[in-house]
Amino acid sequence: MIRYLLVFALFTAEPATLEAQAGAAPPPLALSMRDAIRMALAPQGNSGIDIAEESVRAAQARVRESRAAALPSVESFVAGRNQVMNLGALGFESAHLPLPALSNLRSVGPFNTLDARVQVRQSILNPAIGLRSRAVRADVETARTDTEDLRDRVAAQAARLYLVALRAASAQDLAQARVEAAGAALQEATNRNAAGNALSLDVSQARVRLSTEKHRLLAARLDRDRSALELLTVLNRDLATPLELTDQLAFTPVDTVTPEEAMALALRSRADLAVLRQRIEAARLHDDSIRAERLPSVEAYADGGTLGTGFTTLTGTYSVGVSLRVPVFNGGIRAARREENLARLRQEELRSSMLKKEIELQVREALIKLEAARGEIEISNQEVEVAREALVHHRRRHDEGIGGQADILEAQAGLAKANDNRAAALYSWNEARIELMQAMGTIRSLGQ
Repeated sequence: MIRYLLVFALFTAEPATLEAQAGAAPPPLALSMRDAIRMALAPQGNSGIDIAEESVRAAQARVRESRAAALPSVESFVAGRNQVMNLGALGFESAHLPLPALSNLRSVGPFNTLDARVQVRQSILNPAIGLRSRAVRADVETARTDTEDLRDRVAAQAARLYLVALRAASAQDLAQARVEAAGAALQEATNRNAAGNALSLDVSQARVRLSTEKHRLLAARLDRDRSALELLTVLNRDLATPLELTDQLAFTPVDTVTPEEAMALALRSRADLAVLRQRIEAARLHDDSIRAERLPSVEAYADGGTLGTGFTTLTGTYSVGVSLRVPVFNGGIRAARREENLARLRQEELRSSMLKKEIELQVREALIKLEAARGEIEISNQEVEVAREALVHHRRRHDEGIGGQADILEAQAGLAKANDNRAAALYSWNEARIELMQAMGTIRSLGQ
């Protein structure tokens, strides 16, 4: 009986334990914009940065490979052979051998040979090796700067998605406030209708408004949840993590900067522009290394070992020498490689020129958008104040029995619209601020 009870307890307790483990949600994540940028740039953050860093490691490996051409090359081998040699193929067919018995020999063998040897080669003079190594080192710096450019883009993406999530949360709060206000208005209209001080039409209008605001609240919640998932994806976090945004959608002043000052800062700070400059330099170094392949090169070589027909007959042998190589013609391979490299060089120069114009466009557009958003914030603040005064005025008239419920509903709708306009203006301001910082190459300062 005890055994049956233990088995029953096991099968009843295990599903409950599994359900409790499966239902355990991650703890809430309190997050500011600075925290979001830091998490995205952290080692456990965005996976794209890890991929870019692997490109840097691959470029460093190519540097070590290019340096190997200037180091000694050492190899050893042991070979055993059983062979029959054709004397005629070696030139002895027309030779007059001293012994008559050897005159009719056409082949020798079979016989065994054993060769154990060490070979060493060392480049003494080869200008192309050094230039090629410099070009590959430039590729490493390009890969590093490319990683920094990716960090800028990841920081900008995290900042934008945080701002979108912040706007969605603000929209949900405004929608929730409108639902509560519409519910209070419906209750008031119902009470006044019961007391004979309001028409049934007023109650119906209040119900319609409450239903409309509830639909808006559902849409706002959907936007908030979607924006939270996108932000968690960029941060490489569990998508089930509840987010608590600690920042507020507010006006953050920025230092006044002219387009010329912003453009000068961008030319110094933009990592993508630095990538193109380094690619141009690397392409020029590769061109120099290709042209240096036409120069003569000097190489020393040596080998030493033992050679014989068996272990008892092994004899030490060696050879030492220096070779001079003078390239004459290789079928046009160097010319084709250089033409390809020069085409890539011209492409990078054109991309650099285009990027500079694009950066200037981004800077000027961001400054225009920033100034426009500043004016929108001032206007929306005035609209909110006017809408609040209008709502207070209509409530006072309603309490005095002069105005109707419809006037209050209209005033509440006007205030809600004014709040929405101010939230949109604040979002535009912060969005323009992020765009300007990204255009100037200072976006990662938001994470400091």
